[in-house]
Amino acid sequence: MTISDPAWLAERLRAQAAVERAQALHELAELSAIDAPTGDPEALKEPERLLAGYLADVGGELRRHLSPLGTHLEARFGDDGAAPILVLGHYDTVWPRGTVAERPFRLENGIARGPGVL
Repeated sequence: MTISDPAWLAERLRAQAAVERAQALHELAELSAIDAPTGDPEALKEPERLLAGYLADVGGELRRHLSPLGTHLEARFGDDGAAPILVLGHYDTVWPRGTVAERPFRLENGIARGPGVL
């Protein structure tokens, strides 16, 4: 069995996708368990810390840009001369404090639900 064998490659990709899915769901659940309303810099500190850790764990070079509404994170990956790719998002859940207690993270029929989950 080698990488040139389609069945072997498909099985390896399926196995790795399962590992990545489990990790992504864990991180999503961890983030969604934090009340992080828009414009509340104090509440945004914990999700910022978690995201910075996730990005650093996968090799991101972090830069922080301070703002009165919370810190903007920038992560750069590699420097191989390839054209850059921009991935843009936000880590506030938009919802007010207390929403996590009312609507905690959950999986329903394979669909993730909770504050800040889309």
